[in-house]
Amino acid sequence: MRPFFAFLALLCLAQTPLPAHASQTVTDDLGRRVFLAHPPKHILSLAPSVTEILFAVGAGDKIAGDMIYCDFPPAARTLPHVGGPITPSAEKIQNLRPDLIILAEQGLPPARADALAAHWRAPVYVTAAATYAQVEQDITDIGALAGSPKATADTLARMRAAQAAVRRAVRMRPRPRVFVVVWNKPLMTAGGSSFIGDLLRLDPAVRPYFIAAHRSPEPGHAILLESLGLPPLLDLGLRLGESSGAAFALPLVRLAVAILRDVATLRRPMSPIEAKARRT
Repeated sequence: MRPFFAFLALLCLAQTPLPAHASQTVTDDLGRRVFLAHPPKHILSLAPSVTEILFAVGAGDKIAGDMIYCDFPPAARTLPHVGGPITPSAEKIQNLRPDLIILAEQGLPPARADALAAHWRAPVYVTAAATYAQVEQDITDIGALAGSPKATADTLARMRAAQAAVRRAVRMRPRPRVFVVVWNKPLMTAGGSSFIGDLLRLDPAVRPYFIAAHRSPEPGHAILLESLGLPPLLDLGLRLGESSGAAFALPLVRLAVAILRDVATLRRPMSPIEAKARRT
């Protein structure tokens, strides 16, 4: 019976929560190993999405500060702000003494994240979700890192229920053509390799209208484009998250539309329906 009792003791030990001072090493979305001397209690959020996730998983009371654009939930507006996304104040960050900084950036090189951690004198954990499933994984990871298991599970359950409800709602309905404006100067839309594009894929009819502006050096982006069957317009080594790929590709798209709409061809005359479609 001794082996059984030994196994039982090990099982009980494995299910005992880690003490508050226990150190751990976690892996972020860039594949970086981030060492935490103790479970985080003073977290700095450097992205609105991160702030929302922290509140959603029950870690709102652990947020030491956030950015000026963090406005949801309303409690986020009352937190100390460290500036904007381009130039957060290093002095304000250090004065808050965070034991963990979480930011969201798809195109951030791991070496740059390491440099920011050294500059800000705190561990930096990077999220880089590009799909709905990856957002769910980030919620799971941040919930395990700093949140409540119940709040994390409830949040994920609500998201999956909402996704299922959308699928049911559009199953038998006509599929509209969709154009999502992300920015107006210059005009930018969400492509297939984006979180918004992933949501639009809930409606299969919008898939033929995706345009891949460019191919990024990140290996995952090439895999995604191949799986979607989207040949990129540009392959210039531009990274994700910069929006420069969309800006450079926009003149090409406009030129193609102008040629299709305005240049005469030798094909058969247009039907009234085709002519109306071009005018709209």
